[in-house]
Amino acid sequence: MARKGINKAIDSQFQLFENKRLLSDTEYSRSRTCIFISHKKEDMAKAREVANYIIDCGVDIFFDENDPILSNPEINNDPVKVTNAINRALTRSTHMICVVSNKTKESWWVPYEIGYVSNKPPFTSQNIGILLVNDVIKLPDYLFLAKKIETVQELDGFVKSASNTPTLLLERVKTFSEIQNHRMKSVLK
Repeated sequence: MARKGINKAIDSQFQLFENKRLLSDTEYSRSRTCIFISHKKEDMAKAREVANYIIDCGVDIFFDENDPILSNPEINNDPVKVTNAINRALTRSTHMICVVSNKTKESWWVPYEIGYVSNKPPFTSQNIGILLVNDVIKLPDYLFLAKKIETVQELDGFVKSASNTPTLLLERVKTFSEIQNHRMKSVLK
């Protein structure tokens, strides 16, 4: 059975790896693919679908739904703590997918997250994906600097290129795309 990815925002899952590692955050993040899922809170359901799909493909993610600081930043009312938590998660990630809808333009944090990684190794325009959900009408210009993901095939291609796991996983991802009723059709074209 192929390995499922983990959500590094869930302490119990990440703790297994955290306790064993002796490397810095940067060295650790390069040794294992982790896709940071950026989204506006109102897009949580679609972001969750993307996150679960990527985990099922065997790739680790950072999805803030279960993070005690990031899941409710307005309740914590501590912008320094929230910013530090985001920066730490991004430092431990190798890739980013931004779930972008028409609501994203109202976000304060999504542009911050994109800006934070856009000039930091290992991030490049090739490992930042802008996942456009079905209702997107117009994008800000800075989002054109990253890979656009509009179809399930493009999502699978992004996950494949992000993954440094065995070919078995890549075949598994390919098989997902070939299913006529792809489970990501509710999010993508």
